[in-house]
Amino acid sequence: MRLFVSINLPPEVKNKLTIIQQELIENIFGVKNLVVKWEKKENFHITIFFLGEVQNSKIKEIIFPLENIKLDKKDSQIVGKGINAFPHIRTPRVFFVDLIDKSNLLLDLYKEVSKSLQPIGFIPDKKFHNHITLGRVKTYVKIPEDINLNRIDCSFQFKPEKFNLMQSTLTPEGSIYTTIKEFYFS
Repeated sequence: MRLFVSINLPPEVKNKLTIIQQELIENIFGVKNLVVKWEKKENFHITIFFLGEVQNSKIKEIIFPLENIKLDKKDSQIVGKGINAFPHIRTPRVFFVDLIDKSNLLLDLYKEVSKSLQPIGFIPDKKFHNHITLGRVKTYVKIPEDINLNRIDCSFQFKPEKFNLMQSTLTPEGSIYTTIKEFYFS
């Protein structure tokens, strides 16, 4: 099974992300050859650590160290910052919302998860970046300079209460995410 650690989002943030996503679509509509697979509302989340394909027999071995992560971050607020893209806003492969996390909860969680799972063979596959994916670009395209994505209102905030071990099932209609276990912050 395909697993990842995430912070799942409250419904009001998912609603706001749907509005942001629609404004992004309207702003880039007409860009020649732009094909994007947009994330479904129910799938919006913050990926902390991607584990990849894991055997069922290893799940308990993963849960134990995650249960022992203790972060006292009840005062944390995650705030939406603006539209961005990997590798660059003018040549996007992934559109996302950048996040502000002044308390460093997300980075601290990433470090703790990495440290906890490394002894059982899980190594981070890339550098951590606070973001929420909106869509993945399926064809190479250049976004014209006259399209200003900074005017899209990405203001939202929420206080994370927990993180999750998630399963991702790939289907022709897109990924289906299932929570395997929730872990509350202290």
